[in-house]
Amino acid sequence: MIELITFISNSKYYILVALITIAIHKVYGFLKWRKSADSIPGPPASLITGNILDIGRAGGLAPYLKYLHKTYGPIVKYWATPNELHVTINEPNILDQFDIQTTERPINFVEFLRGFFGDKGLIYLDAEQAKARRLIWHKTFAKRPYEKIMPRFIEIINKRGTDWLSERNGGKAVKVNIQAEARSLWNKLNEYNVFGDASTSDNLSEKFEETIELLLQIRFRFAPVLPYTVIWRKRKELLDYVRQEVQRLINEQLDRRGESLANGNDFLSHLLNDEELTEEAFFDEVLTLLFVVTDNFMGIANLFHQLAENKNVQERVRKEVQDVWGDKLPTTTDELSSMTYTRAVVKEVLRFCGTSNITLRELQHDYFIQNKYHIPKDALVVVPISVIHRNPNYWTEPDKFNPDRFLEGSKDSQDRSRMAYVPFGFGARSCLGQRYAMNTLTLLAGLLVKRFDIEPITRYDDVAWKEAIFSTHASDGIWLNFIPRTVE
Repeated sequence: MIELITFISNSKYYILVALITIAIHKVYGFLKWRKSADSIPGPPASLITGNILDIGRAGGLAPYLKYLHKTYGPIVKYWATPNELHVTINEPNILDQFDIQTTERPINFVEFLRGFFGDKGLIYLDAEQAKARRLIWHKTFAKRPYEKIMPRFIEIINKRGTDWLSERNGGKAVKVNIQAEARSLWNKLNEYNVFGDASTSDNLSEKFEETIELLLQIRFRFAPVLPYTVIWRKRKELLDYVRQEVQRLINEQLDRRGESLANGNDFLSHLLNDEELTEEAFFDEVLTLLFVVTDNFMGIANLFHQLAENKNVQERVRKEVQDVWGDKLPTTTDELSSMTYTRAVVKEVLRFCGTSNITLRELQHDYFIQNKYHIPKDALVVVPISVIHRNPNYWTEPDKFNPDRFLEGSKDSQDRSRMAYVPFGFGARSCLGQRYAMNTLTLLAGLLVKRFDIEPITRYDDVAWKEAIFSTHASDGIWLNFIPRTVE
């Protein structure tokens, strides 16, 4: 009995020693990881909270990155959490050196979306699997050229203009919160693009955005979400609603898999015919498509805000619309792509006030920059899009709205680094829908400038901006006057 008691006592001692050893090893590894990036300039960070409180005090990540680069230079480190190192680089020529073998999309950064997406969607696939899945997307896009959905898009956009006119109450102009209207209009267009004429619920898009916003809030909370708390219940309620509604829409068409679907112009109709996708993967891809365009409505809001503030630009767009379309409506993408100046305006909007502030890549091995800065493996490289797009080394008068910089022969268009302009990301993980976005923004500009004179109420320099979802929104909306050019 004494031997047994001695053995147990000794075992407890060994277990305690083992636990202490493991704890010391973890702490040593943590401190070593923190010290590994000491060569990179950056602000002091708490061992407990990193710089997350500093980000909040700055008003969000975009203004914080702007401050960091202004204070510390083109290469800066900060700690998003105590053990999550971010290295932000606003020098395009340095970013251009990172190749596909050097970095990968950071899966851990989107872990907060588990439960919203399953494991079979493009967002969670590794390099080779992602490449194969993107090929499926490209095949799907090839089956459904933009011309097939243009008539319905034109109908939706023109109806929205008519709805505005009905609110004039005898006045000359209608006062429009273009940020709110852009959100509603973009969601309507995107739902048709994905689901066609399927019976989507009125608040699917609203619930979708609310879900993403809540998940992002949870992502940046210091404390974990405990089961059965208010926020836990809210998350469950939103996730259940969105997933059930999307599944209902998918189920309406799943039994048609294998048919030709010759009359189906929406993304869903074509994607469900791809026999390479399981039902689980198919479900995740539909959610992915809805997710990646969530915040893009700000492209519409910013586009019309700048057209209103820059009357000369608005007039040049109107003249080009008349020259290319005449008195008819466009029917082909050629009639959109040939609108050189209007597309330059769209590109400048995406530079001047884009819909995405950052993109990230995870280092696959240790990396040295200029034999001076050591970025350790597993660090996240931040591409601060909004800061790069205002870098004076690559843009003439970067704080001035000037679409001419995107016209052939302009100084800014010559010998520009490919990383100096990345509104849709870059490399193998760049946005699949960039052509769709460019066509839709061009179409919107043409249709509404043809029909309305647009004047500002809210001035850009007076807007109180805040970060929301993945871009920057106006806290009190963006108000414009839309004045019909003919009596309607």
